[in-house]
Amino acid sequence: MRFFKPILWIEGNIGVGKSTFTKKITDFLGYRPFFELADDNPYLKLFYEDFKRWAFPMQIHLMQRRYAQHQLAAYESLSHGEWNGSVIDRGLPGDRVFAEAHYDDGNIHELEWQTYQEMYELMTRTLTPPSLMIYLNASPDVCYKRARGNEGSRNRDSETPMVDDDFYRYLVKLEDYYSRLINDIKRGKHTWSNGIQVVVLDWNLNSLDDRRLAPIFASLKEKYNL
Repeated sequence: MRFFKPILWIEGNIGVGKSTFTKKITDFLGYRPFFELADDNPYLKLFYEDFKRWAFPMQIHLMQRRYAQHQLAAYESLSHGEWNGSVIDRGLPGDRVFAEAHYDDGNIHELEWQTYQEMYELMTRTLTPPSLMIYLNASPDVCYKRARGNEGSRNRDSETPMVDDDFYRYLVKLEDYYSRLINDIKRGKHTWSNGIQVVVLDWNLNSLDDRRLAPIFASLKEKYNL
């Protein structure tokens, strides 16, 4: 008998298809989706107008909202509600990937980064680890095309208004930062990451229709008892 309902984290680069994956796998498993917060981010437009002015407050805003999602998912994992589990579209550590990239680019200053790190460490001490973390791995080229609205995927203009070359370089950088995060989790570098199972899926798919996805979801459900 299971005492806790599963919690899944879905991670991946901008444009990889996390939201689509989250929607479809929650429909398949009967889990509650917690979607990416991009559509309801009051800082996003301001951030793209002035990176250095708005990067830090935007990342603090996103961190506290993601933490609230984590806490609600953890609470519901103990409840007897209608959902069989929860799926979080980008977890707190995934969001830190973006914050660290902004810090390294000089958009977040040293003192701001120390503040961010202190808050992050405090929040992750009470973070309920996921039953499974799924990383959707697609090349920067594929993510670029999907984010720009090709391949029949959704295009969020407010998410990707950067100049094309700058945006592509940003995707390459995020891929590198995500690789480091995955390796750190697999090595149990963080207190919260001990015992987390990580699945890396090749997401350079030409088609994301239900017939292609259903066998993948069925395999995950069976192998990881979802």
